[in-house]
Amino acid sequence: MGMFDYYRPNDVLLCPKCGEELEIWQSKENDCVLLIWEQGKQNPVDQQADEDCKLSKEELQTYTLENDFEIYCFDCEQHKPIFAECTVENGVWVKTQVCG
Repeated sequence: MGMFDYYRPNDVLLCPKCGEELEIWQSKENDCVLLIWEQGKQNPVDQQADEDCKLSKEELQTYTLENDFEIYCFDCEQHKPIFAECTVENGVWVKTQVCG
């Protein structure tokens, strides 16, 4: 299994072809250590890892987003994968635009 990070956009994002709600977003463009990023936050909010190898809150604060990136979602069975472009300003993810 490949490593990736999880992303939680602020807005509800929909499949551009059928309108199905898309919830679980991932990317392999950044650190790829199962970090959980929320749009509008400067650092990851958590890590989806076993407790014995999970980063501490202090360690999470050392991770930042440097550049714009792309996320993807497989929630829409008919049109998967769906991609979205994410904009980063001053180290904070500020915008998400579904490609379509």
